[in-house]
Amino acid sequence: MVSRDRGEPGRDGRAARVPHAEPPVRLGVSSCLLGASVRFDGGHKRDRFLTDVLGRYVEWVPVCPELESGMGVPRESVRLEGEVAAPRMVGTRSATDHTSAMRRWAAEPRSADLSPAEQLDQRVLSNLLVLALDKLSFDHRTVFVLCDVEERPAPEVSGLLGVPEATVRTRLFHARKKLRAILERRGLR
Repeated sequence: MVSRDRGEPGRDGRAARVPHAEPPVRLGVSSCLLGASVRFDGGHKRDRFLTDVLGRYVEWVPVCPELESGMGVPRESVRLEGEVAAPRMVGTRSATDHTSAMRRWAAEPRSADLSPAEQLDQRVLSNLLVLALDKLSFDHRTVFVLCDVEERPAPEVSGLLGVPEATVRTRLFHARKKLRAILERRGLR
């Protein structure tokens, strides 16, 4: 958030930060409370007290564990079940267990070099890519990961998979084309 000289709200609707000699306190807050449309129903729950009053004194670090752990928007709502010491996060209708994905997300290191907004953007993009990769066939996904993620050359991938190099190149072409189409449908260009 950019500091402004006066206590007037900026274009983003958030209050200007009160000038301090010290850096502001950084506090984690649910992204939806800051107005991000990341809730299960695609909406938000912007809290004007947080953004307009407290926002003058702190730097918010927005997080959305559900979205960042790979659940999309919109998504099924979830609830905690089971033991208090070891709750499980499950879908309210499907009973899908999201506990492992949430634990993996919680264990991920956070980058101190990026702003909170950049970290959120990076995690959202990463999760969109994972969801898009899941929509590819096994053959296309495998070639894409080996060639474009692990940066292995096509001849090496050909040997690993036991298929002709031309097949690797064709699968990679189609994987990229399908990924581009999936991501464009989700609003990424």
